[in-house]
Amino acid sequence: ELDDIIRFFRNLSQGLRAEELISEIIANYLYENIAREEIRKRKVTARDFEDFLEIALGGRVMDKDSRKNVMPPEMSGVDKDILSYISSNRREKMDVIFPKGYGISVKTSMPNNTEINMGSFAREALFKNFLSKAEYGAERKSGLGSKPQMLDKFQKIYNKKKWAEFCTRFKLMVENIYV
Repeated sequence: ELDDIIRFFRNLSQGLRAEELISEIIANYLYENIAREEIRKRKVTARDFEDFLEIALGGRVMDKDSRKNVMPPEMSGVDKDILSYISSNRREKMDVIFPKGYGISVKTSMPNNTEINMGSFAREALFKNFLSKAEYGAERKSGLGSKPQMLDKFQKIYNKKKWAEFCTRFKLMVENIYV
């Protein structure tokens, strides 16, 4: 559970303040292999951190398993295609799962990152009935993550007087993908 993860890192922090050798070894490993600025820009650091969580906290790295969609509950007024996208996005976002079924998506520190990562949101699901494919760039064509690109999309939705409805969908996707 999330409480176990929090407890682990609190104990690690307390152990460091008490100068416990095992805590210093773990913290040194995390710094040298995951957090150090020269290292954390590499794509392998997220994978290394997943492996660490698997070993230290009893999780299981999901790319070792075949994944299955977990459909969110039926929601009145929500298009079945959107629910399907939410399910597949949720499945793909979960990097590590823990014994009680709690899953997390692992991100590592990227200094000075100026983009919003929208990779887990299928554009077709997010923008369906708000923007045309030409307006949002269809699925997986050009980048969507930069702040100017997102603001442009948001302004178009706002100008069409669909902002409140879009915010409801966005919230639905966040709550069901990042569970």
